[in-house]
Amino acid sequence: MVIVHVAYMAMPDCDGCVYPPFPLVLLGIGYSIYASVMWASIPYIVEPRTVGTAFGVVTSIQNAGLAAIPPALGGIVSATSYQHGYFWASFFLVVMGLIGLVTAIMLFIDDGKKGRVLESKNPNKESVMDNTADKLGNEW
Repeated sequence: MVIVHVAYMAMPDCDGCVYPPFPLVLLGIGYSIYASVMWASIPYIVEPRTVGTAFGVVTSIQNAGLAAIPPALGGIVSATSYQHGYFWASFFLVVMGLIGLVTAIMLFIDDGKKGRVLESKNPNKESVMDNTADKLGNEW
């Protein structure tokens, strides 16, 4: 996603000289992969008794972003004039993408400390439950 937004920053500001649907298709593919991985990984990285809460927290954070980012982008576009404001809007999205990349790296490191559950080819429920039970001290 970062690459697509950098590509948009590099595109010239003219009518008909650039074909933007190709980067948009790449962006859609990136968001689709991100969403499918993010939602599917939640049951594997939280304790079984908190899965519902985890889904609620992720949904709340996602909705907060969906509520806050479009007005912020609109403010950036309105306040800047370089390439009709879209250069700095793309820059903002690149920064947000880099924050997401750093967060993903932190999650990867944390997952390494917890047995590489997210990296396994087929994380079965038993190994996840056993790993969680070990962390909880077999309380459940």
